[in-house]
Amino acid sequence: MMRYIRMVVYAWVGVVLIGCSTAAIEHIDKPKEKKIEKSLTIETAIKHKNLEAADKLYLAYRGKHPESNKLPSYMLKLSKAHMKNKEYLLARYYAEAYITDYPSGRRVDQAWFLRIKSLFLRFKDNSSSQSLADQLREESKVFLGQFTRSTYRVEIKNMRKESQKIIKARNEEIAQAYERMGKKKAAEYYRHKNK
Repeated sequence: MMRYIRMVVYAWVGVVLIGCSTAAIEHIDKPKEKKIEKSLTIETAIKHKNLEAADKLYLAYRGKHPESNKLPSYMLKLSKAHMKNKEYLLARYYAEAYITDYPSGRRVDQAWFLRIKSLFLRFKDNSSSQSLADQLREESKVFLGQFTRSTYRVEIKNMRKESQKIIKARNEEIAQAYERMGKKKAAEYYRHKNK
């Protein structure tokens, strides 16, 4: 009987110890959520390439100060920073937010430029996307018609020319591939698109 009681006590102590050690392990293994330093600003977060923190700081600042005159410059800075980091969709998001919120802002042409440039860089990374090429052509056409005195006109024109060269090179590659397969009509079609 004594042996049975001892076994029950050992089993109970073992269960308690295992339960406590599991809880301790779970507590240790849980990753702590990154907290944003109180002294960190949007500018310093961008400077240190911590764009996730910069985005969070921007959203917090925008929530607290929706009428602040700093918001437009933050949007443009974040757009540029995300573009440098090859995060073209986020870069475009901030440029579009500027255009939506400040359509008559003094730097709206810069926002349009950043919006188009992010699209152009996405197109360069994925030159097989005809929809990106069409969108780039349309947006650059609107920009050139709307901002006749912008300093970004030359860069927009250069992006248009470069995108056309990429499209022509792609069409020629496709035409050559069809020629190798003996499909002359298809090759002719893609060469005709280049004229």
